[in-house]
Amino acid sequence: MAEMNLVEKANKVMSFRKMIRAACQKLDMEYPSDEKISEYINQGLGMDVEAFMEAYTKKVGIFKDPFDDFKAEVDKYEFSNKPTEAEMRDYIRRNGYDVRGFLREQTIKSYSPLEKKTLTATLRLLTTRQLAKLWNLFIEESAIYGEDSYIYDMNDYKDKNDLYRSLCGKKGIDINAILNSTPFVQYFNLSDGSVHGRTDDDIIGTIIAYWSDIFEHIMLYPTAYDVIDVDKHKTFYFDDIFFDVIRKHLGYEVKDNKLIEKK
Repeated sequence: MAEMNLVEKANKVMSFRKMIRAACQKLDMEYPSDEKISEYINQGLGMDVEAFMEAYTKKVGIFKDPFDDFKAEVDKYEFSNKPTEAEMRDYIRRNGYDVRGFLREQTIKSYSPLEKKTLTATLRLLTTRQLAKLWNLFIEESAIYGEDSYIYDMNDYKDKNDLYRSLCGKKGIDINAILNSTPFVQYFNLSDGSVHGRTDDDIIGTIIAYWSDIFEHIMLYPTAYDVIDVDKHKTFYFDDIFFDVIRKHLGYEVKDNKLIEKK
């Protein structure tokens, strides 16, 4: 059979489109967009109205709503206040189908106003290397989590030596392959002995996920978080960042080395 010319193909597409519209009207269904019909045809699925309507009514293939997969992923996690479908759809409208981003947003929403303010300032004012150092201070001070929670900064001489010393004699671990994508490494020596790279986004996500615990320990043991030292550059974290937020939260500001209560 000779291949259809452009006009013949156009006529067939228009006829296909018309029959789909009639089938949808009969079923009192919303009519699919021309873009979806084109996508269906371009996937080589043919122009069989019955097959099209089967897929369209059952929402399979290209008609599957990605929201279902998004919701299924979100539902794997436990929440103190489970997010509604309306909240999920609002997030998707603003940010797309980013499950990880949605979980972070929900975590931050669960924090108290002061926790949110200190977290926001911490993420805004510290570099990724400083965030990793803050996390390590928390791991060491709190002793809540195992030592394999420590994040090694391979740009830090001590961290680099400590990790290589720990890995001495271990086979099957290619550190160089990891370092091609990130300088941050986590060594799971208490479980399977594997080594994994940690991206900037991973580190930010860790700080967000555990901020309630971190916040509590900074409040209880502030001197342990006084200084964050990266490459001998000291950042007075507690005084200049964390406590500065608390002071402002309580309605005080510093002016000419004097504490002034805001009216």
